[in-house]
Amino acid sequence: MSIRRITYVCLFLLLCPIYTSSAAEPDTDNSPSAWDVRLYAGTLYSPSVIKDSDAPNYYPLFFKFDLSYYGERLFFDDGLLGFNLYEKNNVALSAIVQPIFDSFYFNFISTEDSSNVVDRNISFAGGIEAYFVTNYGDVRSQAVYDVTNVHNGYLVELAYAPPSINKGFWELQSSVGMVYKSEKLLDYYYSVRANETQTDRPNYVAHDGIDYFLDTELNYQWRESWVITATLRYDHFSESIANSPLVDKQNRVSIFLGLGYEFN
Repeated sequence: MSIRRITYVCLFLLLCPIYTSSAAEPDTDNSPSAWDVRLYAGTLYSPSVIKDSDAPNYYPLFFKFDLSYYGERLFFDDGLLGFNLYEKNNVALSAIVQPIFDSFYFNFISTEDSSNVVDRNISFAGGIEAYFVTNYGDVRSQAVYDVTNVHNGYLVELAYAPPSINKGFWELQSSVGMVYKSEKLLDYYYSVRANETQTDRPNYVAHDGIDYFLDTELNYQWRESWVITATLRYDHFSESIANSPLVDKQNRVSIFLGLGYEFN
């Protein structure tokens, strides 16, 4: 694997947690600025959606580093950098910048045969996020646009997280949602250009589409700073992605089981 791809992998692990959906929850209790630093070690099952990927499906020992910060207006959480524009009565509106996850799928493609390489650049999106906290759960919506001028596409996301379930030392959190991805975004990442065609990779033009996802996280507070965690992420990709000759599956499940330490 090249130095470039190793760098992309490091960025992916730092900026794009594989198991959870990024969401910047408003600080409705007006707590002071705080850092949250956590280190997890465990086992990960996370298959690639890209054909000919040289990334393993299973990692028997996997380390995950989570870093978040919430100040009076500036925050960073799960790879999302934001600035709070408005917050009142359990409603928050923020300006955000975050990586587009599709960027990272293409940096594990095998390089043993240079003719088999499909090169795509990492992109970041910026825009607006709205967060609504209710007694029946939290609703988050985003509208972001490519600010790196890679493909000039955009995406719109809507997610719902029911109230967490707490029983003693146990906590269960979950969320469901959908993501609309524009034609320019999907065309850049999943279309097959004329110079990329092969016998088993015909020319393909991707259009816009909607993805669906489910996140579930179960935690057990083993000690004051130690937590045993199990997370599951399910993704159902749009027909536009699934029909691409670059992709080998429409559904993807990622599972992580591990032990975490909270540096707080």
